Amino acid sequence: MDYADPEEKIDMNCSIEGCPGEFEAATIMHTVRHKGPFIVIDHVPADIRSLCGDALLKPDTVRKIESLLLEKGQPATTVPLFEFA
Repeated sequence: MDYADPEEKIDMNCSIEGCPGEFEAATIMHTVRHKGPFIVIDHVPADIRSLCGDALLKPDTVRKIESLLLEKGQPATTVPLFEFA
């Protein structure tokens, strides 16, 4: 998997206007809705803005997530889902 080089400066604008933070390599817990249910994928490599937490996934990472969603395997564990109502 292609992790971000901590020395490499990514020339991307933050989705939060005026955020002075810089991207740093990290892993995140990524949540996606796929064919109805939510799926949580842990330890996803991402570049995270140091101040606001805005996440950027590389194209290779997105393709890996897409292939995981197409597999018919069982999840490692399940989690409860609460609705904010």
